[in-house]
Amino acid sequence: MGRKLKNPEGATPCPQPRRNFNSKLGEEYMLFSRALPYFPEFQQMVGKSIRAKMGANKVFLILEIGCGPGTTTIDLLRLNRKARIIGIDISEVMLTQARGFLSGYIERGRLELIHADATECLLSLPSESVDSIASAWVLHNFTQDARRELQAEIFRVLRKGGVFVNGDKYAEEDPLLHKKAYERVLGMMRSTFIKEGKYDLCKEWDEHMEEDEKPERKMFESISIQQLKEIGFHEVEKVWRHLTDAVLIAIK
Repeated sequence: MGRKLKNPEGATPCPQPRRNFNSKLGEEYMLFSRALPYFPEFQQMVGKSIRAKMGANKVFLILEIGCGPGTTTIDLLRLNRKARIIGIDISEVMLTQARGFLSGYIERGRLELIHADATECLLSLPSESVDSIASAWVLHNFTQDARRELQAEIFRVLRKGGVFVNGDKYAEEDPLLHKKAYERVLGMMRSTFIKEGKYDLCKEWDEHMEEDEKPERKMFESISIQQLKEIGFHEVEKVWRHLTDAVLIAIK
């Protein structure tokens, strides 16, 4: 079992995300990954982006927020061979999958998995204590205010020159382009789930994606870049996009 982190005395946690995948969504998360043909490229871009900024031969620490079943973690490990990774997730269902999938890396001491809330974990860390922070399909689960506070904590714990890479649902500003991309992704997911006979799961993902489009949660690419700059990141850029998803890099 991964250890749990507690807030330091006196710390006030930020508002929490709305869901933690301790449900059917978490149990069958890998089916979701099979529904999207670009899933492997998306995951790899997170790991490649860190390697491009941190270097291939440097020993450093990566904190992965919301490691899930380990689908991004495996690329972070493979593409950053000298890095040590701490993966956190609030879902025990997902962590159980990750422990089995990544057991070899855990045994070799390159990976530690922790059951914790993302905000709680960041609040427990000293300022400028982590070299790089990565996440994939996590931040969109937070409300706008909670996300802003979480990103401020990410900035605080990163060392100067540290890298934050986030792969996520970033809507384009053009509503027509976003609508087309959203409908295409939704169609691919529905097709896969129905083909597998997972009608209940199809309904759950429909509801999940509908929630993502609500104003209090929806992430726009340009607004997100501006917010990261306002927090203090001096270099923020988009390095990849396909349909509804993009990868952003921010340097402290």
